[in-house]
Amino acid sequence: MIEPRGVTIETAAHYVGLDISGYRAGVRRGIFPAPMKGTKRYDLRAIDRALDKLSGLACEVPPPALSPYDAWKAEQNGYRP
Repeated sequence: MIEPRGVTIETAAHYVGLDISGYRAGVRRGIFPAPMKGTKRYDLRAIDRALDKLSGLACEVPPPALSPYDAWKAEQNGYRP
C-alpha cells in the first residue's frame, strides 16, 4: 500500500500529537507548514522538516560542488558564486 504524502488537517494534527486547533495555532505561529498551495492537504515531508528543525535534528546540506565543466559554463554565463 502506498502511504499518502498529502494529508488532511486531522491527520497532520494527529501526526504531530496535537488536536486540530493546536496544529492550526502552530501554522499561524510559523511552527508548522500551511497546506500545499491550492489544496487543503498538508505535506508530510514538510511537517517532518519542521519537526526536525524544532528538535535540532535539521542540518543544512551544502549544495553539490559544480563539475569543472559546469563551473566553466556558469562562468561563461556571468555567474560567479
